[in-house]
Formats: sequence, structure tokens, C-alpha cells
Amino acid sequence: MIFFAGWKQENTGGDSKPSGGTGQQPGTGSGTGAGQQSGSGSGAGKKGASANTDSAKKPTAANRSQTGNNKPDAGSSENGIAEPFIKGDNGKEGWDVIREETAHTEDGGTVAVDMNGTVIVPGDVLDDIKGRDITIVFDMGGKILWSVNGQSITADKIQDIDFSVKTHADMIPIEVINNVTGELYSIQLSLAHSGEFGFTAVLSINMEEKNAGLYANLFYYNETEKEMEFICADEIAEDGTAELAFTHASSYAIIIDTKPMNEKEEMDEIHKTEVSDHEEENRISANMTPEEKAGNYWWVLVIGVTVMIAGVGYFYVRKRKKETEE
Repeated sequence: MIFFAGWKQENTGGDSKPSGGTGQQPGTGSGTGAGQQSGSGSGAGKKGASANTDSAKKPTAANRSQTGNNKPDAGSSENGIAEPFIKGDNGKEGWDVIREETAHTEDGGTVAVDMNGTVIVPGDVLDDIKGRDITIVFDMGGKILWSVNGQSITADKIQDIDFSVKTHADMIPIEVINNVTGELYSIQLSLAHSGEFGFTAVLSINMEEKNAGLYANLFYYNETEKEMEFICADEIAEDGTAELAFTHASSYAIIIDTKPMNEKEEMDEIHKTEVSDHEEENRISANMTPEEKAGNYWWVLVIGVTVMIAGVGYFYVRKRKKETEE
């Protein structure tokens, strides 16, 4: 069983649309003359021949002027650098367009952004929706999505956020993990961002359809105390996804179980309390003198006799009342 909680992406689009070309073609000539556009090999006074004929035929950001196609590919700028774009709205790419889209989105609305292999979200994009009931969904590719609602933002000013996630980070000591998981399956997550977000970010991750109905439990590793702290849990949906809320970036572990693991913690706490109370009673009893113990037993006897007398009296009165009525 494998968790796909995401990975640190370096301009790899995943499920997103392809970006434009890089604007350079590898040369194969052997001359040394300087051409108008040089390849990676030495040109012969002309543009180097491409080693990939498909790339040579496809218009890129660098050769659109030569092909006559001046419209950029979705998700790529004129200089060929991949850019995020608004899903389902072909041609709307770049953070300026996304800012404009959120400005015109009504409360309760959602703006879906394909990150197109990029991982950094400018802080002012989130500043613009602060206090508003607007959600921006950042699709990182590989079925990894971050969602941020403007009403969850608490920071005065948001810094740029790196939303990339690394799995199997092995940042948490195995003995600390085992204290919580036992034989349960777990996976470690490490977020690229450091420290507080200044808002609540909900991570949607794929945990496979076969785990539907089970619970994904998110634990934070407290490095100071060297222990795991329960954060939240979510039932895995039929499509294998679960949503977990983060307020800061650090090292985490996701543990699969049949129920939210905070319920176990609550039961353990109740059990500890009961054991503690019983131990306290034994301690008090052990410190009592024989006279004090005898006094306690005497009061128990008095109370018991009193209850018995009251019971006998009650039944006697009822019997007399019944005989009188007859």
C-alpha cells in the first residue's frame, strides 16, 4: 500500500498542460561561424539543426515569430517559462490574470489554478482574498491539491509560499513513529515551506481506492518533546482521497487506521485518570491509622442499618394502609 501525498516538483507538470519550448535547439554543425540563433553545438553561420524534429516543427516561445503563431501555449510565457493557469479557461495564465479572476469572483466561489509544474504561490495572491469566502485550489499535479479559503487567513501579510511536498522524508525517528503506529501503516511528509502559513491550507492527497472507508490520521512531529501530536483525521473517500488541514509547515506522518486516532487518545486519557484515582484511594487507605479505618467501617455500618430500617418501615406503612382500605 502506497500513499501518494505528493513530492517536490521541479517544473514537472504532472497532469498539467505542457509548457512551451526553451527557445534553443541543439546544433549539429561543425563550423565556427556565429549565427543569428546558436544551438548547443557550434553553428555554421546559420541556426543549428534540431536533434528533435517534432520540437523543431512545434511552435515555441522562441520561434513563434518565425512560424507566424504569436499566441502562447496555455501555461507558458513568451520566454518559454512555465506559468500557472486557470483551469478550464484556455489562454488565461500568469499570476496577474489569477489575481484579476479572484477579484471578480463572488463570495462562495472557487478559483481552480493549475500550477503547471511551478511550486511558489506569491503571498499577495492570498492577501487579496483575505476575509472573503473565496477558495483558491492549487493543483500541484499527481493528484495533489492545496485549498485556501480567504476566511482562514489570519496573518497581516502573507509571504511567498512553497507548496511542494516531499514524501518518505525519514525526518522522524523510527522509534518515535512506532510508539504511535505499532503495526499500522504510516508515511512521512515534509513540507518545503518553513514555519507558520498564516492561514489554514487543506491538503488533498491520494491514498488509493482500496483504503476507502478507513481514516487518514495526521500527526505532527514535535522535535522539542520528541513525540507525535495528533492534528486531525479524515475518512478516505471512495475515490481514495482524503483532506487534511495544515496551519504550519514541518515534519508530519499520516497513519491509516479504522477510526480517528484521537478517540484512542481520549480513551487512554480516561483509563489513565481511572487508574490514577484508584491509586490515590489506595494511597490514602495505606496512610490511615487502624482507628481511622475502624471509624470508616463504623460509618458504613451505621448507614447500612439506617437504610435497612427505613426500608422495613416503608413496607410496614404500606401494609397497614392497605389493610385499612380493605
